[in-house]
Amino acid sequence: MSLVKKPKTELSTHVASDHVTETSIQLIGHSCPVLACDLSADKEVLSGDLEGLVKLWKLSRDDTVEQYEVGKHKGAVLGAIFLKHRMVTCSTDTTISIFDGGHKIRNFKGHTAAVNVVCGGQNDELIYSGSDDGSIGIWDPREKDSESRVIETNYPVIAVATDGHETVWSAGVDDVISRWDLRMNQQIDFQGADGHTDIVTSLSYNHNRLASHSHDNTVRVWDTKPFMADEKSRELLCLTDAPNGIEQATLKAKWSSDGEHIISGSADRTVVIWKGDTGRLVRKVGGHSGCVNDVAMVDKWYVSASSDGTLVVSTL
Repeated sequence: MSLVKKPKTELSTHVASDHVTETSIQLIGHSCPVLACDLSADKEVLSGDLEGLVKLWKLSRDDTVEQYEVGKHKGAVLGAIFLKHRMVTCSTDTTISIFDGGHKIRNFKGHTAAVNVVCGGQNDELIYSGSDDGSIGIWDPREKDSESRVIETNYPVIAVATDGHETVWSAGVDDVISRWDLRMNQQIDFQGADGHTDIVTSLSYNHNRLASHSHDNTVRVWDTKPFMADEKSRELLCLTDAPNGIEQATLKAKWSSDGEHIISGSADRTVVIWKGDTGRLVRKVGGHSGCVNDVAMVDKWYVSASSDGTLVVSTL
């Protein structure tokens, strides 16, 4: 499938929740809720929507944006990431797709239910996925066959994160965060990470810290060091500025690429950014007319994807 170029999107403005006007780029091109997004170091945006459409957006120096239709899933796109120079998406259609230059080059089939999340690991060579079938998949795009290593869990897997080496964290439809050792292919103790009281909807790892978003209306940060004092809590921060709302959507919180900030979507139509070391609220900014489902942040730039069918790219 070739890239299909769409009309340019002009620069627009929106107003932050603290009433400070800031210049942002609003990306208009989806016709339904946008559920997944990512931002590359080259300021390209990847997005996926409820109807399965995958788009790539390229920001130009003249403050306009070129948009391209990259491909389409048969179900809603629940996850979208850049993996080196390629794009990876996952869907309710049970597949994981890899796109390169506007062409779908791989379509991994192995899960038997919706794939809720994908993330990269080991120098972005491997793909990790979590599915409603209760399994964590580990895929190697360099291999010719499409089979994956599989870790079986007891519940549907909503969130997955990895340290890029031998450890994976997962969360399901309960409030428990689990840790897995890939060398032994088994679960290992993660005692002290039991602060959430509802479903954990996202996990994001950065330098011995794991950020999690939950339906309990909190974003929490956990110490992931292997050894902790007996009965000591791993919780480093508990952030409460990004409510989940009555819709109980699967909202995501992520570390910025430099590990300086945590960014989260919110049901109150805002994007929330905190300092990663102290939890200080840096920004809570509006601009969407619907729930903010997914976010990503590279250096000082960030993107948000909303149920209003748009994305917004902005900077601190």
